[in-house]
Amino acid sequence: MERLSRTEMTVLAAALLLTAGLILYHAFDAQPLAPVVETFMPSPSESLAQPAPVSSAQAASVQAQREQIPEQTRIAVARPSASDETVPQKQSGLINLNTASQEELMELDGIGEVKARAILTYRLENGAFQSVDELLEVPGIGEKTLAKLRSQVCV
Repeated sequence: MERLSRTEMTVLAAALLLTAGLILYHAFDAQPLAPVVETFMPSPSESLAQPAPVSSAQAASVQAQREQIPEQTRIAVARPSASDETVPQKQSGLINLNTASQEELMELDGIGEVKARAILTYRLENGAFQSVDELLEVPGIGEKTLAKLRSQVCV
């Protein structure tokens, strides 16, 4: 039997490695990884600039991709909250003061860009809101504004 040349041995080794990789890939029924997008609370030293709003089609696409990832492969991201329970983003149409973005806060009656930033700044400096009444401690929000907001927000 004739000896293989160095080139032939290299090609044969590459083919064997490729074959082994394909066998392992199919043996574990590998699925392509979907990107996981998580939000985070910026530290007080970071700016209050908000990311561009995500369209409902993009959000639905991300949610569909998340549902395809097996539960045991997901990584939980800790978020500061008033309790150990998960804080829903919206609760029966209410905007959550602890998770709302600047744009969401600006949708509220009587809240413009300045007051929305003041709420975000207060949240960054003092942590999650414990109650809706805590809005009175935010500069620029008084009793009248709180009365308007009480039926539109939750914590």
